[in-house]
Amino acid sequence: MEFKRGSIQEYWDKAIPLFKRHHDETGSMEGAEFNPAKEKYFALDQSGNAKLFVAIEKEDHLCGYCIFFVFPHHHYQDHLWAVQDVLFVEKEHRGFTACRFVAWCDEELKKDGVKVVARLVHPKNDYSRLLESLGYNLVEMGYMRKVN
Repeated sequence: MEFKRGSIQEYWDKAIPLFKRHHDETGSMEGAEFNPAKEKYFALDQSGNAKLFVAIEKEDHLCGYCIFFVFPHHHYQDHLWAVQDVLFVEKEHRGFTACRFVAWCDEELKKDGVKVVARLVHPKNDYSRLLESLGYNLVEMGYMRKVN
């Protein structure tokens, strides 16, 4: 297994099947069409405000990805924060490989000057114990309600 950094544009077409599998597994907007904002992702990637990390198995098989949005925090503008947008690892590679991938992404973000990494955990795929083992602390819980 190899972990790499890449541009969102470079991996977009390869990642779309994984995006769909991820959405099918954890999508929170039941009944809504899966329709990622390709141009917005590309623009954030070009500006350096989106970071893509991938897990690749032999023969160039993409088996995982993680995207972060990276900005100075609005409340702590001297601190660069990376907020996870998405994380997906194929089921057969979860466990030790996924743990290594999460830790590797954090180290790569640290090299970029990131001070804080914030990750989201979906209840349908709860990996909070893995995060706690890596030193993460629970700081907030989120709720969502459709209003229209």
